[in-house]
Amino acid sequence: MFAIIVYDIEHNSARNSIAKLIERKGGVRLQKSVFLIELNPAKLINIQNELREIQQAYPNEDTILIIPIDKDNLTQTVSIGVNKALENIINEPKTLFF
Repeated sequence: MFAIIVYDIEHNSARNSIAKLIERKGGVRLQKSVFLIELNPAKLINIQNELREIQQAYPNEDTILIIPIDKDNLTQTVSIGVNKALENIINEPKTLFF
């Protein structure tokens, strides 16, 4: 399963912490505050808990959305413009070994 993580975070330090966490967990940045990440159920719960901890560590009215998406829907995504990260995920590179 994949998930799109989208956030609207006011504080720079919190925003940077969230971006670094998502990248450490294997997330790929699609836009400034939009990431795509492949998750199994345990990893999904783990990242939800860690994001919740960061978000609750300071007074705010910020939002973090985690939107599950399956591979079939992901491959039907339309990207207008250049988004190499998304293209690489949708069109998994094929490597031949001889």
